[in-house]
Amino acid sequence: MKIFTIKFIDGGRGGIHVEGEKMIEKDRETILADYTETRKQPVPFPLRAKLNRLKPYYLMLTGHWRNEWMELLEDGEIVSKNVKKNGYAGLVSLLDNTEIRGITTKGGFLITGFIKTLGVKGSAINTPNVVEDDEFEFHGQVCEEIDNIKNDVTNYFKSKILFTKEDAKQLLIEFYDGKQNEINRVSEQDDKQNEEEMLQNLSRKGYVIYEPVSEITSGDTQEAVLPATVPEDEEL
Repeated sequence: MKIFTIKFIDGGRGGIHVEGEKMIEKDRETILADYTETRKQPVPFPLRAKLNRLKPYYLMLTGHWRNEWMELLEDGEIVSKNVKKNGYAGLVSLLDNTEIRGITTKGGFLITGFIKTLGVKGSAINTPNVVEDDEFEFHGQVCEEIDNIKNDVTNYFKSKILFTKEDAKQLLIEFYDGKQNEINRVSEQDDKQNEEEMLQNLSRKGYVIYEPVSEITSGDTQEAVLPATVPEDEEL
């Protein structure tokens, strides 16, 4: 399978849609065919972390980057040891309000994203389609990051095990984003209550939850493989 386009539904919270090509058997022949697939399950946090590494380059290519921020960037990430340097707080705020929503890699690369400017409102902005001849300083780094993301996306579509309980707890807070009453309630609950609430919500929607290896004892069967179908009109 060769992926050309990745779309992150609701910033990855609602899943991933991919488009590309793959070899299929047809009429006793192997042919190259167009391929699309959608998985409506929240993107695992390690993959989101890799996606976030594209944010500085996205800001550079959309004209939102300041030269003074370059010294805060180390291996594609903004590190906390630079917290006292000029511009750190402003850059962190901008990154927090920036969301990568898609990648296209057919004849170069193009990154789609969204920048919040007024509460949850903002602007959807695409980078130009960038090719090597454009002499973008970080072209090689971006291509490497995108290749890593593609590899993780491929594994995401193959995997049945998606979340640990710790992931589920983080998803609970995220799903209630903007609902202050719910956030206050969650804040007053202990970790176990939060875990159980998120597990129930995810299980009801057909997500896959499993116990951390450290909690599995010999002879126990604690992996829960649930149907992968998620009702489109159902919300947590």
